[in-house]
Order: sequence, then structure tokens, then C-alpha cells
Amino acid sequence: MAFNGLKQGLHLGNHKGLKQGLRTGLGQGLSLGTGNGTVNTTLPTQDPMGLKGTKAPCVYALADYWTQPDGVTTTLTDIAGTGTTLSCNTGGSLRPAPTQNGCCGTKYSMLYNNNQSYLATTSNVTLGNAYSFVMVCKIQNSTNQTAFHVDNTISPGGCDVFVTATPIQLKSTFYGGQSGTITSSNYLTNQSYNVMSDWIILSGTYKLDLGQGTGSEQLLYVNGMLQHDLSSSTFTVVTTTMGARQVVVGNFSTSAPSGAAGFQLGAFAMFPYYMNSQERMSVENYFRQYYGYKF
Repeated sequence: MAFNGLKQGLHLGNHKGLKQGLRTGLGQGLSLGTGNGTVNTTLPTQDPMGLKGTKAPCVYALADYWTQPDGVTTTLTDIAGTGTTLSCNTGGSLRPAPTQNGCCGTKYSMLYNNNQSYLATTSNVTLGNAYSFVMVCKIQNSTNQTAFHVDNTISPGGCDVFVTATPIQLKSTFYGGQSGTITSSNYLTNQSYNVMSDWIILSGTYKLDLGQGTGSEQLLYVNGMLQHDLSSSTFTVVTTTMGARQVVVGNFSTSAPSGAAGFQLGAFAMFPYYMNSQERMSVENYFRQYYGYKF
């Protein structure tokens, strides 16, 4: 009996020790850095649909929920229930193609087969003086390929996040000033970071406000890590109202799109306010969980 008791005690002790070791190791591995915009996956996950009122997403779409209701238009379901979602009403090879197991090998993705492929909001989005986005995408090594665009670039609040040529980086351009006298700020991803290597979580926060100094008007993140190398800036704040805008994912416009071939989209969520770090990382963590912790 004493021997059996000893065996049971050792078994339980090893089992508990293994569980604790896994828990501790996993926790340490997931909490890689909490300062300066680095990843913190110990924060709670936040399903965008759990955000209500002024914090609710104005656009929320997943490639898993695609439809082609008329056989021509490709539309992602309006998960947020706001009346607007991402859609392409161009038929044939120009519309993004739903690809099973295309995103991280587990979920649907929308594959842009043509330089003129796009997904754009079905109606203009009211943005006030700020907005944020979190998206899961794969960007090809293709100059001028655009991941995110807020129309238009001749009015304050317009935005482009696109691939530069040499070196290959993502560049975020945000427009301020006033119509007729536009100013802008331009920031690049860190040159040492290869954003074209795999699926990423791409996030950005933008506001017509310089209350916290130059650079506070826009912040861009790749996989939760701040990418904020200043390229140039003439950004000024004259007006703090953006009005209603069309948002385009994977191209820089719907009227004259170009350079989208090879872009892939898994998920997109947009919010009509400037997310703080905890809000942004919690939504990023939700997408990490949704896609099986692939990034």
C-alpha cells in the first residue's frame, strides 16, 4: 500500500509539475515584451462584436463569411450590422477569389488575382476626427501594392498604407491640413523587418490631432510591434472633421485600382475612434486566437 501510495503521489506530482511548467513556459513565451508597442498577448482577447456603443466597429468582415449573391458581386458579410461591409461588384477575374484554407492553412482568405481587384466599403463610413483598423493579411513583394486606403488623398483624413520600392517596406501616409492645402506625414516600417514573409496582423491608428506632439497623429503596427520610422512630415491640423469616406482594402481606389495582384485578406475591422494600446492589442489577440496563433 505504501508503494502504491508513493507511485500515485509521484504520478500526480509529475503531472501537476508538467502542467505548471507548460503554463509558466507558455505564459512567458506569450508575454514577449510589453513596452514601446511590442507584443503583449497576456492581455484579454476582445472579439470586435463585444464592443458596443461608441467603441463598436463601423466595419467588420471575415473572409470566412463570403457570398456571391448575384454570381458577380463578391461580398463579405456585414458582421457588425452597420449596413456597410467590404464588397467588389466587378465580375470575372477582377474580383477577389475566396480560397479555402488560404489564411494560415485553416481559414478562408480572399485572393486578389488581378491588379484591379479590390474590396471596398459598400457605403461611406462616418469617421469623425479619428479611426483605427486591425486586419489580417498577406502582402506580396510588389511596389505600390496597397493594403489600406481611406479615400481621398486630397482631403484631411485620407490615408494610404502601401509597399515602397527600395528598400521594400510598408509606408503609411496620412493627410491633414485642409482641402486645397493638404499636408501629410509619412512613416515606414523598420527596414530590418520583412513584412512580406507571411501572414501578418496589420494595425493602424489615425487622428486629426497633434496634442501629443509630432508623430502622435498616426501609429502603424505589424504583429503588434510599433513601426514608426519617420520618412517626412508636413502634417498640420486645420480641421478636425473627416466626414464620411469610402474605405478600400488591398488597393488605392476603386476608380483606378492598380497593384493589387497577390494580396490576400483574412479579416478586417475598423473603428471610428483612436484605439489605445490595450484596446488594439486585445483585438489583435482575438485574431491570433481565431487563426490558431500563427502570428
